[in-house]
Amino acid sequence: MKRLLCFIVIAALLGFSTACGGETAKQKSDGADFTKGYFAGLADENTVAVDLRDYVDANGTKITYTVRSDNEDVVTAEVKGDTLTATVNGAEGSACITVGVKSNGKKAFDLFFTFTANVYERVACIGDSLTYGHAWHDQSYPVYLQELLGDIEVKNFGYNGASVTDRSTNYNLKYSKLKEYADSLAFKPDIAVIMLGSNDGWAWKGSEPTFEREYKKLIDAYFEAGAKEVFLLTAPPTLDGNAFDIPNDILVSEVCPTQRRIADEYGLPLVDVREAFEAQEDLNSLFRPGDGVHFSVDGAKLVASLVKDALVKL
Repeated sequence: MKRLLCFIVIAALLGFSTACGGETAKQKSDGADFTKGYFAGLADENTVAVDLRDYVDANGTKITYTVRSDNEDVVTAEVKGDTLTATVNGAEGSACITVGVKSNGKKAFDLFFTFTANVYERVACIGDSLTYGHAWHDQSYPVYLQELLGDIEVKNFGYNGASVTDRSTNYNLKYSKLKEYADSLAFKPDIAVIMLGSNDGWAWKGSEPTFEREYKKLIDAYFEAGAKEVFLLTAPPTLDGNAFDIPNDILVSEVCPTQRRIADEYGLPLVDVREAFEAQEDLNSLFRPGDGVHFSVDGAKLVASLVKDALVKL
């Protein structure tokens, strides 16, 4: 099974000893922390390459390396030249990679890299009709995302008309009140992808007082349900004179800035759908004819591609 893997790579450089007599290699820095993420089974995206010259100063001597993983079920590793390549093998867990540094054939010091692999298998797509697919449910962006991700399970929990807030006292399509919300939590997604807010923009005067607070509650709920990542998608553009009277200017000035601010505050991956759409030469082609809000096949495929690319960069 192809699995989406996100691995947190924590590099700690420990220990130092000198070769007997003469010059020896030196440790360049105290350490570094970095994060990498990849799809397993797609090209070489389940590997991490580390340039050891970032950590080792040869100091005029000949450097050689030895390498060992303490858990090859999770990570295997090798060194070629000055590059450490670690490959995540599809298992969940951690492995410590020990790189022994020799200077002119004598031990200088060891480098220790810890790799933690989290297996991601279930993606929940949360949203309104832009997620559900409106009248074209079988051509929704989650359908195309499933095609891009292969055996990873992508499930569509969109609902036509859904919003983050109540919008008004008689509005009953607040997402957290819907069956789709309960079902999405019960799905126990590893990743929740949220694209909500366009319908709130339609009645922004009623939505604004609670929009940010309710949006954060949704995010918190998915983390509490065990999601390892939550992605936010900005509200896409709407065309002038669209069939649903969703004002693009409100999405630009109010909804999208709030979404970006929440993503920044939480440190969440943000897929800027609006920015990507506006960069296209033919914006109209991304929407259903005579609609101006809901995606055409090309629009849905673009959103799926944007989400897939964001997952790769975890």
